[in-house]
Parts: sequence; C-alpha cells; structure tokens
Amino acid sequence: MSKKFDQKAYMKEYRAKNKEKLKKKYKEYYLKNKEKVNARNKEWADNNREHLRTYQKEWKAINPEKVEANKKRCEEWTKSYQKQYYLDNKEEQKKYYKEYYKNKKDGYHRVYLLEDYNYVGVTDYIKHRFSQHKTEHNRDCTNHRILYKTKDRSEAEELEDLLHDMGYEGRHNFKNKRLNI
Repeated sequence: MSKKFDQKAYMKEYRAKNKEKLKKKYKEYYLKNKEKVNARNKEWADNNREHLRTYQKEWKAINPEKVEANKKRCEEWTKSYQKQYYLDNKEEQKKYYKEYYKNKKDGYHRVYLLEDYNYVGVTDYIKHRFSQHKTEHNRDCTNHRILYKTKDRSEAEELEDLLHDMGYEGRHNFKNKRLNI
C-alpha cells in the first residue's frame, strides 16, 4: 500500500530547504514587476477591506493579551526611536524651532497682566509665553489683560519695571541687565 502524497508538507519542507534561493527569486520578480504587484495587492485589499476589518476585530477580541503586548512594544520602540532621532538631530531641530518662533512673532512687545496672580510680564510672542506659564508654573492665563503694545522692547521693559516697583509680581532678572549694574 502506497502512502498518500501530502502536498502541504512537501511544500513546507521545500520552502525550508530553499529559503534563501526563494527569497532571492521573489525579490527579483518583485523588482521586475513592482507596479503590477503593488496594483494587484491594492486591488485585493480594496476588494477584501470589510472582511479584513471583521477578521481583525475578531482576532483582537480573542487575543487581548497579544494586542496589549504589541501596543507596549510599539510604544517602547516609538519612545526609543524618538529619543534617538532627537539626539541625532538636536541642532537641526533647534534651528527649525528658532526660525518657527521667529516667523510667528509680529514685531510687537506686549506688557501683560495675569490678574489672578498679580503678575506682570513682557513678551514678543504671547501664545508661547502663556504656554510657558501653564506648563512651568501651573498658572491659568485665561484671565489676562494686555496693558501695552509697542515695537520698542526697552519701552515695554520700562513699563514692566515700573509696575514691578508698584508691587506687581514678575521677573526682575532683566532689570540689572538693562541698567548695566
């Protein structure tokens, strides 16, 4: 009695033996027929989109631990990639953001008052400064007033100093620089 031929087992064994050879063959075919292969893959994906979605939903419902593990792995990879990217491109990013904020400015210096904190300050980019107040000092900037707007920074700083002398809170570190003391 002859043994029945098992095509699946034979193909699995053949692929395992000839892995590199097949890889090279598939790569050559892909490079020759790139557009054709991509078009066929896109067509298949378009025709089977709903089936794929339902399959993915079912798989995720059956394998929640694998989904969670994959999320964690992706988050870790993303963090490490972003960190490395930042380290590799630190100087370029500094130049980019410096130029970005420079282009956002309108040339005016504003003296502003945060009424809830009795705080007076000067800035040439109000959105960025309020963002700093929120993140660095946990200050709410919704209740604010622009007291003065000018193109001359020294004029705005003079008014800020005058208001600080009147008792308003704020940074005084510019005072000594301006008076050259």
